[in-house]
Amino acid sequence: MSKRNKQTKWKKLSSVSIPVTQLSQPERFRKSMKTFGIVLGAAMVSILIPVFHFVLVPALVIASVAAAVRQYNKVYLFDMSQVKCPQCQEDLKESLITAKENKISIYCFNCRRTLSVGV
Repeated sequence: MSKRNKQTKWKKLSSVSIPVTQLSQPERFRKSMKTFGIVLGAAMVSILIPVFHFVLVPALVIASVAAAVRQYNKVYLFDMSQVKCPQCQEDLKESLITAKENKISIYCFNCRRTLSVGV
């Protein structure tokens, strides 16, 4: 296992090297605040929609908090760019994936195979 920097480890999936980065607390907080701002901004824009704003604004305010908490809990960043499926050698559609655990399952849409990535 070679290291790119302190926090990045390279995981093996068949013959594919996949960089996995553990996000620091400030990075996670920044991502969660960005998510919170986007959803809260959508809530502010929905104020202008007649009738629907009675439901949309409260729902989006609650969703902004829930989405921010969910984003903050994602600790690992999987860099799937330029990774090919070991079975069919096609590029995977996902590029950057954040996850709560260091194991994820990815679906190859070309050969319809589920790939397990992680320790």
